[in-house]
Amino acid sequence: PRHQMADVGGSSADGSLVTDTLELAPSVSKARLSLETIEELKREGLARLSSIDPLLHHLLELKVVCNPRRNFLDTVLRKEFQCVAHLGRSKDDELAFLYAPSDLLEPFVELRVFDYNASQFLTLPLSKEQIDAVAESLTEFKKRFSVTNETYELAPSCPPAAPVVLKIRVASQMFADLVPVVKQVDMQRLRAACEPVKTRFSAPTISLADALARLAYPHAPPQQQDVREPPPVSVIRAGDTLVTPSLQVQVGAGLLTPNQERAIKDRARRTLSAEQPLLPLILDIEIESKDNRHTLLLRLSKRFYKPLCCLYEFNGLHYCFYVTDKVEPFVVLTIMDLTSGRKLERLSSRQVEDTAAALQTFQRVHERFSEKGKPVVEGFHYTPQQERCETDTFQRRERMYQQTKSHSSCFHLKLRVCQTLLQHYQAFYRLIDIERIKQHAEPIRYCFSRQLMQWPEVLSKMRAEAAGTEHYQ
Repeated sequence: PRHQMADVGGSSADGSLVTDTLELAPSVSKARLSLETIEELKREGLARLSSIDPLLHHLLELKVVCNPRRNFLDTVLRKEFQCVAHLGRSKDDELAFLYAPSDLLEPFVELRVFDYNASQFLTLPLSKEQIDAVAESLTEFKKRFSVTNETYELAPSCPPAAPVVLKIRVASQMFADLVPVVKQVDMQRLRAACEPVKTRFSAPTISLADALARLAYPHAPPQQQDVREPPPVSVIRAGDTLVTPSLQVQVGAGLLTPNQERAIKDRARRTLSAEQPLLPLILDIEIESKDNRHTLLLRLSKRFYKPLCCLYEFNGLHYCFYVTDKVEPFVVLTIMDLTSGRKLERLSSRQVEDTAAALQTFQRVHERFSEKGKPVVEGFHYTPQQERCETDTFQRRERMYQQTKSHSSCFHLKLRVCQTLLQHYQAFYRLIDIERIKQHAEPIRYCFSRQLMQWPEVLSKMRAEAAGTEHYQ
């Protein structure tokens, strides 16, 4: 029977909420948690992670999951490290270089440098030795990806002690290859119609020599800025729109009210939807306010900024295989209508058979990752439709926070894949000693030791669900 959840708003009696192995203390493992307690659990858990490996504190974030049985911690890759395209190390192994595509709609790859000795990402200024190591790493990166005629942008450190982010301007096609969902967007049309995208594609850049020189400064010298004057405050009158059709914000200097922010974002979503219905579903809209100007940032949603292994189309639907953002050895299959951005929750019998065909194609394409003759896909974890519905009901009944939900309402099938394939698509597993971490972090050990189903059993269950759905309809 489901346990009765008591309200909990603070620490347990001994003051410790998380054990050394990242398990929750009994006082909070079966209790209703306040937002304050959830944040406290995350902070304490991150401190535990840092004691296991300092790098984990920077690469991972924690999610508190509440389901009818218990509460527990999940380890999730931070968004900026989910799509690391290239991983390099300095000759002395003291520095790690992480290259990842920007999550903005802009043709840039971002470089961050981790210092193992200091257990943190580098901040300005860099020493001569560190700058030389960055230059060597950039040479390796350009050689691997055949990057030529590249230019650079040094992202402003905000706050000043924030990690250095060196942005490398690359070809639009390379950016789309690194973030495959961008291939579903008509970028040429969007650049012409949308000022925030046009601005980023025409952003002023600097040479490699200038970029390396600026790394030696305590603060990044300002690059050439857009010198257009912000619209005067008087432009806003009764009946005026806050956003132009090209998504320029028509509000002068000063703080935006909550109502203005909401209206700006709503208008921007409608404008993007008119351009392509998929856009407001894959993009998060943010408002950046600086230099007496308000501008829109179009940022790829965390749901779509992920390493996509492959995408197959059957009968007008796209079968998407991507590496999960959780620290677990799974590739996730979801089914989407990329015209509308809608994910399927229930499958028809036809869609179940298409799922089987997509899976066969995935296994055939990835046979080269097979280890010692073992199958690339070792087994499956499937959350049945009924369990997904029960989770939704539990969340509504118990008034749980959305951030603590245990899994998606949409159909998803998890494929346990071999380590070679996992490391190919997710650089995180090439950066850390996963075997050692599994010994010290219970949530990660659990994810790597979950009981698996075999395909005939999964297929039988999916067919039965589809038949039941069609009968009910």
